[in-house]
Amino acid sequence: MDRSQKEAAVQSFHAALKQSTSVIVGHYRGLTVTEMHSLRRQMRANGASTQVMKNRLAKIALKGTPYAHMEDLMQGPTVVAMSADPV
Repeated sequence: MDRSQKEAAVQSFHAALKQSTSVIVGHYRGLTVTEMHSLRRQMRANGASTQVMKNRLAKIALKGTPYAHMEDLMQGPTVVAMSADPV
């Protein structure tokens, strides 16, 4: 991924975070690829989305959002689940 792709990914993630009313950070260590695909599929089916990206880029994207305080959670294999539904 070159610099312009990283910038676009950060901007896209930042915009998604600003539109979300629910954000959950999880660590997926131990999940198989099949389990992760299943999780993503179930999230999409219920109106939510998941994002996996380098922690350094995720920390940049979190700045200026209501979820900036979650920066410390960006360690290890991390997945972020987002939804416009507050529940």
